[in-house]
Amino acid sequence: LPAQAEGYTGYDSANPVWAAADCDGDNETNGAEDTAGTDPYNADSDGDGINDDTDTSPSDPCLPAQAEGYTGYDSANPVWAAADCDGDGNLNGTDLNPYAAIAMNDVINANVGLVSMLNVLDNDDFPVGSTITDLGTGTAAGTITINQASGEITYVPPTEENSNTVTIDYQVCNGPVCATASILVSVLDCMDSDGDNICDTVDTAPNDPCIPNENPNWRPVPTSDCDADGLTFDEEITMGTNPNLADTDGDGIPDGQEVNTDNTDPLDSCDSIGGTPLNTSDCDRDGDGLTDSEENTLGTSPDMADTDGDGILDGAEVLDGSDPLDDCDSNNGTPLPTSDCDDDGLTNSQEETIGTNTQDSDTDGDGISDGQEVDDNTDPLDGCSSLGGIPPNTASCDISIESDLLDPNSNSVFRIVNIESFPDNTVKIYNRWGVVVFETTGYDNDGNSFHGLSSGRATIKKNDELPAGVYFYIIQYVNGTTTLTKNGYLYINR
Repeated sequence: LPAQAEGYTGYDSANPVWAAADCDGDNETNGAEDTAGTDPYNADSDGDGINDDTDTSPSDPCLPAQAEGYTGYDSANPVWAAADCDGDGNLNGTDLNPYAAIAMNDVINANVGLVSMLNVLDNDDFPVGSTITDLGTGTAAGTITINQASGEITYVPPTEENSNTVTIDYQVCNGPVCATASILVSVLDCMDSDGDNICDTVDTAPNDPCIPNENPNWRPVPTSDCDADGLTFDEEITMGTNPNLADTDGDGIPDGQEVNTDNTDPLDSCDSIGGTPLNTSDCDRDGDGLTDSEENTLGTSPDMADTDGDGILDGAEVLDGSDPLDDCDSNNGTPLPTSDCDDDGLTNSQEETIGTNTQDSDTDGDGISDGQEVDDNTDPLDGCSSLGGIPPNTASCDISIESDLLDPNSNSVFRIVNIESFPDNTVKIYNRWGVVVFETTGYDNDGNSFHGLSSGRATIKKNDELPAGVYFYIIQYVNGTTTLTKNGYLYINR
């Protein structure tokens, strides 16, 4: 006595009376405590709640080790307060959990595309300057930033986390002493003005539902027309066109025009009005069995199934081996009326009218084409009627007199029908007194014919006009080996 406060050092450690005393009543003499370095005036020198006489480490407030939640310590003991029993860098005197390094979970609200900030050390045992690490085991997919100097963690949620709750798992360490905790991030429901599933806060065009369609979280608005082809997104999905491509089939005609105006197929480049099929398309626009490229090679029309109009499709003609460009060449087709299939100078229609064969240029087989016979005013159906022709062997020909009346005033000719078939002939004409007034061989109804003029005799001058009246003719002609004769009367009218 007098009693001294703990930590008193004014004693004489060499005084045997003082050394033998036990001033703090801890069953340790003052001298022994002075030697051991403990406080002879404090029964619990290190303030850990265990008296020095039973404390295996009376000068170490952290030994013996205590479990988390231990409260038997003396928080006023400066030795204990200055220690860091849990090694978290926070001294016992300021540590809410002096016997356990603890990191506490946190909760914050956040908005898509905006920065939210939290200092995790505010409720953790660890001091500012501790090392903080994102463990990567949380569900947050946005941008996480950690400020090691301050203990602040910032987070920017992506669009897909809108109206969701995600976690960030982190570890905080002071040297080898670490603790883990989680941040629960509640991402608030954002405003999406254009309905494209992109929050206005990150939408580069918040009033345009077609932008930003490159964002993986972008979703089309059913009534939007992002490719400006005249069809909504839902309409394009229904018919199978590409809602992001105005001309799905690549024929140069927008999908909307093909559907709403032209009634053509927006998925088929071969089906359009005014479009151009793709080079890789195997089009048969006219449905004739030939592709457009084949028709271009052949010269047929890719827009006309029967190019030559003969009633046979172009593809069928190619298979038949006939010419799809020639209406006269087909199997069971019908040539055009204006065509001249036998090249005789008469159209099919003209031949049908007069009865000649549209497939035979010389119907009567006399060597003169039907058209020439029409021009010559001979009968193309009669092998015995022609100018310069040769009757066919099957023809039974003879001559006849076209008219027994001759009018030189009208430049008429004494026409002997079919005389050209018998070039070996003699024609004589007599007046009523039996005088020959005309005689010739090789009579041909043309340059060598009787026009009412004398051919010259002793009594009548050559080229004199014969008077009107009755005359007598004798025609001799050779048919094969037989000489035939035909005679009769003719009358010259003046």
